[in-house]
Amino acid sequence: MNIVTCLNEKYVPYAYVLLKSLFMHNDAGKICVYLVIDDIEESKKHILKGLCEEEGAKCVFIDLDPKSISEKIYSSFEWPDAIYYRLSLWNILPFDIDRALYLDGDIIISGDISEFYEQNIEDVDMVVCQDIMSYTTLKDEFKAKHGESFYSLYDEGKYFNSGVILYNLSTRRKEDMISVYSKAAKDEGFDLPYPDQDVLNLVHYDRVRYDDFHRYNFPAMAFDILDDGYHYDRAKEEISILHFINHKPWEGGNHLPYELERFWWEVAFDTPFADDLMRNYILEFTIGTVRDEVRGLIRENTQLRADLNEAIGSFQKLLKAYESK
Repeated sequence: MNIVTCLNEKYVPYAYVLLKSLFMHNDAGKICVYLVIDDIEESKKHILKGLCEEEGAKCVFIDLDPKSISEKIYSSFEWPDAIYYRLSLWNILPFDIDRALYLDGDIIISGDISEFYEQNIEDVDMVVCQDIMSYTTLKDEFKAKHGESFYSLYDEGKYFNSGVILYNLSTRRKEDMISVYSKAAKDEGFDLPYPDQDVLNLVHYDRVRYDDFHRYNFPAMAFDILDDGYHYDRAKEEISILHFINHKPWEGGNHLPYELERFWWEVAFDTPFADDLMRNYILEFTIGTVRDEVRGLIRENTQLRADLNEAIGSFQKLLKAYESK
Protein backbone atom coordinates (compact mmCIF):
# COMPACT_ATOMS: atom_id res chain seq x y z
CA MET A 1 0.00 0.00 0.00
CA ASN A 2 1.19 3.48 -0.86
CA ILE A 3 0.14 5.79 1.98
CA VAL A 4 0.44 9.57 1.77
CA THR A 5 0.07 12.24 4.43
CA CYS A 6 1.19 15.86 4.51
CA LEU A 7 2.69 17.63 7.49
CA ASN A 8 4.73 20.47 8.89
CA GLU A 9 6.70 20.65 12.14
CA LYS A 10 3.57 21.11 14.27
CA TYR A 11 1.89 17.96 12.91
CA VAL A 12 4.83 15.57 13.44
CA PRO A 13 3.41 14.03 16.68
CA TYR A 14 -0.02 13.54 15.12
CA ALA A 15 1.47 12.01 11.97
CA TYR A 16 3.42 9.63 14.21
CA VAL A 17 0.18 8.53 15.93
CA LEU A 18 -1.49 8.07 12.53
CA LEU A 19 1.34 5.90 11.21
CA LYS A 20 1.62 3.84 14.37
CA SER A 21 -2.10 3.09 14.27
CA LEU A 22 -1.76 2.16 10.59
CA PHE A 23 0.97 -0.37 11.35
CA MET A 24 -0.99 -1.81 14.29
CA HIS A 25 -3.82 -2.99 12.02
CA ASN A 26 -2.14 -3.56 8.65
CA ASP A 27 0.88 -5.44 7.28
CA ALA A 28 3.64 -2.81 7.53
CA GLY A 29 5.89 -4.90 5.31
CA LYS A 30 3.57 -4.13 2.39
CA ILE A 31 3.39 -0.39 3.07
CA CYS A 32 5.37 2.49 1.61
CA VAL A 33 4.73 5.79 3.38
CA TYR A 34 5.15 9.04 1.45
CA LEU A 35 5.49 12.00 3.80
CA VAL A 36 5.00 15.32 2.03
CA ILE A 37 6.78 17.76 4.30
CA ASP A 38 7.59 21.42 4.67
CA ASP A 39 10.41 22.68 6.91
CA ILE A 40 10.74 19.80 9.37
CA GLU A 41 13.81 19.35 11.56
CA GLU A 42 16.09 16.45 10.68
CA SER A 43 15.66 15.00 14.18
CA LYS A 44 11.88 14.78 13.68
CA LYS A 45 12.33 13.20 10.24
CA HIS A 46 14.62 10.65 11.85
CA ILE A 47 11.91 9.76 14.41
CA LEU A 48 9.26 9.26 11.73
CA LYS A 49 11.57 7.22 9.52
CA GLY A 50 12.67 5.18 12.54
CA LEU A 51 9.07 4.20 13.25
CA CYS A 52 8.53 3.04 9.67
CA GLU A 53 11.76 1.06 9.51
CA GLU A 54 11.15 -0.50 12.93
CA GLU A 55 7.79 -1.79 11.70
CA GLY A 56 9.21 -2.97 8.36
CA ALA A 57 7.64 -0.24 6.19
CA LYS A 58 9.37 1.97 3.66
CA CYS A 59 9.47 5.72 4.21
CA VAL A 60 9.96 8.39 1.54
CA PHE A 61 10.12 12.12 2.25
CA ILE A 62 8.92 14.54 -0.40
CA ASP A 63 9.87 18.16 0.26
CA LEU A 64 7.30 20.67 -0.86
CA ASP A 65 7.21 24.40 -0.20
CA PRO A 66 3.52 25.27 -0.68
CA LYS A 67 4.34 28.97 -0.61
CA SER A 68 6.29 28.61 -3.85
CA ILE A 69 3.04 27.44 -5.45
CA SER A 70 0.68 29.90 -3.77
CA GLU A 71 2.82 32.84 -4.89
CA LYS A 72 2.06 31.90 -8.51
CA ILE A 73 -1.66 31.29 -7.96
CA TYR A 74 -3.44 32.67 -4.92
CA SER A 75 -3.13 32.95 -1.15
CA SER A 76 -5.21 34.57 1.56
CA PHE A 77 -6.34 33.99 5.13
CA GLU A 78 -9.19 31.80 3.84
CA TRP A 79 -6.93 30.19 1.21
CA PRO A 80 -3.76 29.25 3.16
CA ASP A 81 -0.59 27.95 1.56
CA ALA A 82 -1.07 24.53 3.17
CA ILE A 83 -3.94 23.61 0.85
CA TYR A 84 -1.46 23.15 -1.99
CA TYR A 85 -0.05 20.03 -0.31
CA ARG A 86 -3.01 17.89 -1.27
CA LEU A 87 -3.64 19.55 -4.62
CA SER A 88 -0.06 18.77 -5.70
CA LEU A 89 -0.15 15.02 -5.12
CA TRP A 90 -0.89 14.07 -8.75
CA ASN A 91 2.35 15.64 -9.92
CA ILE A 92 4.78 15.05 -7.05
CA LEU A 93 4.28 11.36 -6.29
CA PRO A 94 6.51 8.88 -8.18
CA PHE A 95 5.34 8.03 -11.68
CA ASP A 96 5.91 4.32 -11.12
CA ILE A 97 3.00 3.97 -8.69
CA ASP A 98 -0.56 3.86 -10.00
CA ARG A 99 -2.50 4.38 -6.77
CA ALA A 100 -2.01 5.99 -3.39
CA LEU A 101 -4.18 6.46 -0.31
CA TYR A 102 -4.11 9.96 1.10
CA LEU A 103 -4.90 10.36 4.83
CA ASP A 104 -5.31 13.56 6.82
CA GLY A 105 -3.09 13.91 9.88
CA ASP A 106 -6.07 13.99 12.25
CA ILE A 107 -7.00 10.39 11.51
CA ILE A 108 -6.60 7.19 13.48
CA ILE A 109 -6.59 3.79 11.79
CA SER A 110 -8.59 1.29 13.83
CA GLY A 111 -8.88 -1.62 11.42
CA ASP A 112 -7.69 -3.35 8.27
CA ILE A 113 -7.90 -1.03 5.26
CA SER A 114 -6.46 -3.36 2.63
CA GLU A 115 -9.86 -4.10 1.10
CA PHE A 116 -10.53 -0.39 0.65
CA TYR A 117 -7.08 0.15 -0.85
CA GLU A 118 -7.17 -2.81 -3.24
CA GLN A 119 -10.61 -2.17 -4.78
CA ASN A 120 -11.06 -1.62 -8.50
CA ILE A 121 -10.40 2.02 -9.42
CA GLU A 122 -10.05 1.61 -13.17
CA ASP A 123 -12.87 3.94 -14.25
CA VAL A 124 -12.52 6.73 -11.67
CA ASP A 125 -10.06 9.41 -10.56
CA MET A 126 -10.50 8.55 -6.92
CA VAL A 127 -12.51 6.70 -4.30
CA VAL A 128 -13.95 8.85 -1.52
CA CYS A 129 -16.63 8.94 1.17
CA GLN A 130 -19.58 11.27 1.58
CA ASP A 131 -19.08 14.24 3.87
CA ILE A 132 -21.96 13.10 6.03
CA MET A 133 -21.99 16.27 8.15
CA SER A 134 -22.97 18.28 5.08
CA TYR A 135 -26.10 16.13 4.68
CA THR A 136 -27.25 16.03 8.29
CA THR A 137 -27.22 18.66 11.04
CA LEU A 138 -24.86 21.01 9.19
CA LYS A 139 -26.63 20.87 5.83
CA ASP A 140 -28.11 24.38 6.03
CA GLU A 141 -24.78 25.79 7.22
CA PHE A 142 -22.85 24.12 4.41
CA LYS A 143 -25.34 25.23 1.77
CA ALA A 144 -25.34 28.80 3.05
CA LYS A 145 -21.56 28.98 2.73
CA HIS A 146 -21.42 27.61 -0.81
CA GLY A 147 -22.47 29.04 -4.16
CA GLU A 148 -24.89 27.52 -6.65
CA SER A 149 -22.15 25.36 -8.18
CA PHE A 150 -22.44 23.09 -5.15
CA TYR A 151 -26.22 22.83 -4.85
CA SER A 152 -26.51 19.85 -7.18
CA LEU A 153 -23.73 18.07 -5.27
CA TYR A 154 -25.75 18.35 -2.07
CA ASP A 155 -29.04 17.44 -3.73
CA GLU A 156 -27.50 14.34 -5.30
CA GLY A 157 -25.47 13.40 -2.23
CA LYS A 158 -22.20 13.83 -4.09
CA TYR A 159 -20.21 16.17 -1.85
CA PHE A 160 -17.28 14.24 -0.39
CA ASN A 161 -14.84 14.71 2.45
CA SER A 162 -11.25 15.03 1.29
CA GLY A 163 -9.56 13.62 4.39
CA VAL A 164 -9.49 10.09 2.93
CA ILE A 165 -8.86 9.76 -0.80
CA LEU A 166 -7.77 6.71 -2.75
CA TYR A 167 -6.12 8.21 -5.83
CA ASN A 168 -6.00 6.53 -9.23
CA LEU A 169 -2.82 8.35 -10.22
CA SER A 170 -2.83 7.02 -13.76
CA THR A 171 -5.84 9.09 -14.84
CA ARG A 172 -4.62 12.67 -14.42
CA ARG A 173 -0.90 12.62 -13.67
CA LYS A 174 0.04 13.87 -17.13
CA GLU A 175 -1.99 17.02 -16.58
CA ASP A 176 -0.84 20.08 -14.66
CA MET A 177 -3.41 19.55 -11.94
CA ILE A 178 -2.50 22.67 -9.99
CA SER A 179 -3.55 24.67 -13.05
CA VAL A 180 -6.76 22.65 -13.33
CA TYR A 181 -7.61 23.27 -9.69
CA SER A 182 -6.67 26.93 -9.78
CA LYS A 183 -8.93 27.50 -12.80
CA ALA A 184 -11.86 25.85 -11.03
CA ALA A 185 -11.23 27.99 -7.96
CA LYS A 186 -10.82 31.14 -10.04
CA ASP A 187 -14.18 30.47 -11.70
CA GLU A 188 -15.66 30.64 -8.18
CA GLY A 189 -13.72 33.83 -7.40
CA PHE A 190 -11.65 31.81 -4.93
CA ASP A 191 -14.70 32.11 -2.68
CA LEU A 192 -14.59 28.58 -1.31
CA PRO A 193 -15.14 28.07 2.45
CA TYR A 194 -13.30 24.71 2.46
CA PRO A 195 -10.73 25.50 -0.25
CA ASP A 196 -8.97 22.24 -1.14
CA GLN A 197 -11.97 20.05 -0.34
CA ASP A 198 -14.27 22.29 -2.36
CA VAL A 199 -12.03 22.46 -5.40
CA LEU A 200 -11.52 18.69 -5.37
CA ASN A 201 -15.31 18.30 -5.39
CA LEU A 202 -15.71 20.76 -8.25
CA VAL A 203 -13.14 19.04 -10.44
CA HIS A 204 -13.75 15.37 -9.67
CA TYR A 205 -17.42 15.08 -8.59
CA ASP A 206 -18.38 13.01 -11.67
CA ARG A 207 -15.20 10.92 -11.65
CA VAL A 208 -15.35 9.41 -8.16
CA ARG A 209 -16.69 6.28 -6.53
CA TYR A 210 -18.18 6.41 -3.04
CA ASP A 211 -17.40 3.92 -0.32
CA ASP A 212 -18.94 3.48 3.12
CA PHE A 213 -18.14 6.47 5.36
CA HIS A 214 -19.16 4.46 8.43
CA ARG A 215 -16.13 2.25 7.94
CA TYR A 216 -13.60 4.26 5.96
CA ASN A 217 -14.04 7.91 6.97
CA PHE A 218 -16.16 8.14 10.07
CA PRO A 219 -16.30 11.71 11.46
CA ALA A 220 -15.85 11.61 15.23
CA MET A 221 -18.05 14.68 15.67
CA ALA A 222 -20.94 12.69 14.17
CA PHE A 223 -20.76 10.06 16.93
CA ASP A 224 -23.70 11.51 18.87
CA ILE A 225 -25.40 13.27 15.95
CA LEU A 226 -25.98 10.09 13.96
CA ASP A 227 -27.36 8.39 17.08
CA ASP A 228 -26.65 4.91 15.78
CA GLY A 229 -25.92 3.47 19.19
CA TYR A 230 -22.14 3.61 18.85
CA HIS A 231 -19.99 2.68 21.81
CA TYR A 232 -16.31 1.76 22.07
CA ASP A 233 -16.60 -1.95 21.32
CA ARG A 234 -19.00 -1.46 18.41
CA ALA A 235 -16.88 1.37 16.98
CA LYS A 236 -13.78 -0.79 17.27
CA GLU A 237 -15.49 -3.54 15.33
CA GLU A 238 -17.09 -1.42 12.60
CA ILE A 239 -14.82 1.62 12.02
CA SER A 240 -11.50 1.23 10.20
CA ILE A 241 -10.71 4.92 9.64
CA LEU A 242 -11.76 7.41 12.32
CA HIS A 243 -11.49 11.09 11.35
CA PHE A 244 -11.30 13.85 13.96
CA ILE A 245 -12.74 16.66 11.86
CA ASN A 246 -12.74 20.09 13.56
CA HIS A 247 -12.31 19.10 17.21
CA LYS A 248 -9.08 17.19 17.88
CA PRO A 249 -8.49 14.65 20.67
CA TRP A 250 -5.22 16.37 21.61
CA GLU A 251 -7.01 19.67 22.26
CA GLY A 252 -8.02 20.26 25.85
CA GLY A 253 -11.74 20.44 26.43
CA ASN A 254 -14.91 18.40 26.69
CA HIS A 255 -15.85 18.47 23.01
CA LEU A 256 -15.72 14.86 21.83
CA PRO A 257 -17.15 11.62 23.25
CA TYR A 258 -14.43 9.83 25.22
CA GLU A 259 -15.57 6.62 23.53
CA LEU A 260 -13.83 7.88 20.36
CA GLU A 261 -11.03 10.01 21.84
CA ARG A 262 -9.96 6.81 23.56
CA PHE A 263 -8.96 5.32 20.18
CA TRP A 264 -6.48 8.13 19.59
CA TRP A 265 -5.02 8.29 23.08
CA GLU A 266 -4.52 4.52 23.32
CA VAL A 267 -2.06 4.86 20.45
CA ALA A 268 -0.65 8.26 21.46
CA PHE A 269 0.34 7.01 24.92
CA ASP A 270 2.66 4.49 23.23
CA THR A 271 4.70 7.08 21.32
CA PRO A 272 7.79 9.20 22.09
CA PHE A 273 5.49 12.24 22.15
CA ALA A 274 3.15 10.93 24.86
CA ASP A 275 4.39 13.17 27.69
CA ASP A 276 4.35 16.32 25.58
CA LEU A 277 0.92 15.51 24.15
CA MET A 278 -0.59 14.97 27.61
CA ARG A 279 1.17 18.02 29.06
CA ASN A 280 -0.12 20.22 26.25
CA TYR A 281 -3.60 18.75 26.65
CA ILE A 282 -3.64 19.50 30.37
CA LEU A 283 -2.24 22.99 29.89
CA GLU A 284 -4.75 23.77 27.19
CA PHE A 285 -7.54 22.38 29.33
CA THR A 286 -6.55 24.27 32.46
CA ILE A 287 -5.52 27.48 30.78
CA GLY A 288 -8.15 27.40 28.05
CA THR A 289 -11.25 25.47 29.04
CA VAL A 290 -11.12 26.17 32.79
CA ARG A 291 -10.31 29.83 32.12
CA ASP A 292 -13.32 30.11 29.84
CA GLU A 293 -15.55 28.41 32.42
CA VAL A 294 -14.32 30.73 35.18
CA ARG A 295 -14.89 33.75 32.99
CA GLY A 296 -18.38 32.49 32.26
CA LEU A 297 -19.10 32.08 35.97
CA ILE A 298 -17.72 35.54 36.70
CA ARG A 299 -19.94 37.05 34.02
CA GLU A 300 -22.91 35.09 35.30
CA ASN A 301 -22.24 36.06 38.95
CA THR A 302 -21.67 39.67 37.96
CA GLN A 303 -25.08 39.73 36.33
CA LEU A 304 -26.66 37.98 39.32
CA ARG A 305 -25.05 40.52 41.65
CA ALA A 306 -26.33 43.37 39.52
CA ASP A 307 -29.83 41.86 39.46
CA LEU A 308 -29.74 41.35 43.24
CA ASN A 309 -28.56 44.90 43.86
CA GLU A 310 -31.34 46.20 41.61
CA ALA A 311 -33.91 44.11 43.49
CA ILE A 312 -32.59 45.33 46.84
CA GLY A 313 -32.71 48.92 45.59
CA SER A 314 -36.31 48.52 44.46
CA PHE A 315 -37.26 46.97 47.79
CA GLN A 316 -35.59 49.82 49.69
CA LYS A 317 -37.52 52.37 47.62
CA LEU A 318 -40.80 50.58 48.38
CA LEU A 319 -39.92 50.38 52.06
CA LYS A 320 -39.03 54.09 52.15
CA ALA A 321 -42.26 55.01 50.38
CA TYR A 322 -44.24 52.86 52.84
CA GLU A 323 -42.53 54.43 55.90
CA SER A 324 -43.18 57.96 54.61
CA LYS A 325 -46.95 57.42 54.68
